[in-house]
Amino acid sequence: MIAGLFTGIVAARVLGGLAGQAFGWRWVFAGAALLTLALGVATALVLPSERRHRDGPLFGGIAALPGLLRSSPGLWRASVRQAGMFGAWSALWTSLALLLTGPAYDLSTATAGLFGLFGLAASAVAPLAGGLVDRFGAAMVVRGRICSRPGPCRCSGWADRSSGRCSSPRSRSTRPWSPPTSPTRPSP
Repeated sequence: MIAGLFTGIVAARVLGGLAGQAFGWRWVFAGAALLTLALGVATALVLPSERRHRDGPLFGGIAALPGLLRSSPGLWRASVRQAGMFGAWSALWTSLALLLTGPAYDLSTATAGLFGLFGLAASAVAPLAGGLVDRFGAAMVVRGRICSRPGPCRCSGWADRSSGRCSSPRSRSTRPWSPPTSPTRPSP
């Protein structure tokens, strides 16, 4: 389900970029509004019209959320992680679109939208990631600790032979890190 949702979000960026280039950004928003209205009407027609009896106030479930977060540290950690990933994701794609269509790169909105195709690769990996979460747990997958097992690390050459733990080649280096220098371009 998450892979389908993610695919829709990223594909909308691609299609929105192409439609924005062809028709202008106002038509993209108008089209999105019309599609939202049509889907809302279709959903109202398809959903059953039963009314369930409600126990307690209308917003009682929402009011109980802070207490639930306080009593469940795992839920709190997962919520903070997901909020951070959502913020990073939104900041990346918003700033990427502005950067690519800005004066530095001067790409069209269609070309900038096509960068969403890279994000579609993540949709293909989502079922694999879900399987890893089921097998190893969310905390281990999110922290990238799958490689802390000696088996996968030995294949990639990142295992520290003495402890069996993984470390990057840079962290084993005795030289201090210095930022890479950009190549100098000859002046015309």
